[in-house]
Amino acid sequence: MIRDYAISHIPSANAWMSLKRLAQTPSGTQALLAWGDPLFAALRPEGRDSAAALGTTARSVIRSRPEQVLDIEKSRVDVLRYAEIPPLPDTRVEVIALARTLKANLERDVILGAAATRASVLAASQDGSLVQKRVIVFATHGLLPGDLPNLDQPALAMASTDLPGATPLLTLEDVLGLKLNAEWVVLSACNTAGADGRVEEAMSGLARGFFYAGSRSLLVTHWAVDSASATLLTTKTFEAYQAGVTRAMALRSAMMAVMLEKRYEHPAFWAPYALVGEGGG
Repeated sequence: MIRDYAISHIPSANAWMSLKRLAQTPSGTQALLAWGDPLFAALRPEGRDSAAALGTTARSVIRSRPEQVLDIEKSRVDVLRYAEIPPLPDTRVEVIALARTLKANLERDVILGAAATRASVLAASQDGSLVQKRVIVFATHGLLPGDLPNLDQPALAMASTDLPGATPLLTLEDVLGLKLNAEWVVLSACNTAGADGRVEEAMSGLARGFFYAGSRSLLVTHWAVDSASATLLTTKTFEAYQAGVTRAMALRSAMMAVMLEKRYEHPAFWAPYALVGEGGG
């Protein structure tokens, strides 16, 4: 189907009406704010584990479901076990490439490693910098309710912190409190279109949270994604968008480019991505 059509999704008729009203007002004027490659091992003496040390490679990492190594009790995370989440070095390459494509300021607008915390996201919303951005990117592991014990809402895994009682998880509750005015929010993680596993709510969860926080469109995923192909698809999408095509056409163009690569031709690599919201902008 993607060979013939550019596709966008709308969660509901009410959402479609809201988007039409929102489209009449200008979006943020600054290019981008992006978080990537969060440092899950912040408390280790060496500061960062390499992918090799964890028995993984940058080319084999899946941005999803690190529940085998995590334990959570209420809002607290076992930091030593949280540090064992496989790192996502490709996401550093991804967000830097997106920043360059959109001509953003690499020092100011790209937040990486130990700085890519939940607190930094909330601070950007509170000080008004988030609402000024046209494109907002999160490139990290995504979690669904039930992926961790006592986790009852979707979340993004952000950088670890040694602050007592602080959580590294950016939850749906956090997202609903953000102030956005974005053309795109890119959730380059896994299952970011998902809710609680019920089919009738396939577009809720994190996707709906960012949608109602003030984004005109979202780039989300329906299942686990390979890190390297994710980087290729998102950068190709924004290269096309910068060239002047619509959001839906930009995503279609990127999918077509990814499937032409022999190692990524299977739909598992390019089909999980969905554009939710206004596709014609």
